[in-house]
Amino acid sequence: MSLKLAIFDLDGTLVDSRKIIQAAMVRSFEENGLIPPEYEQTRRIVGLGLAQACQILAPDVSGQKLDQLVESYRQSF
Repeated sequence: MSLKLAIFDLDGTLVDSRKIIQAAMVRSFEENGLIPPEYEQTRRIVGLGLAQACQILAPDVSGQKLDQLVESYRQSF
């Protein structure tokens, strides 16, 4: 039997990506004129879907502005 699929969990199991996630989050918030979340806030959303995570970190942002924040994060990451 040959190996056909390998799945890696990069949210802390094999690679601690939280600092990279925080840097991308800070950049995306700043690009959108928002106050960036603190590291501890960002740490709590690691593992959630990106739109859900951004909504939690920026609860007053919605609609097109939320879409822009999500896309900005994708570009920053």
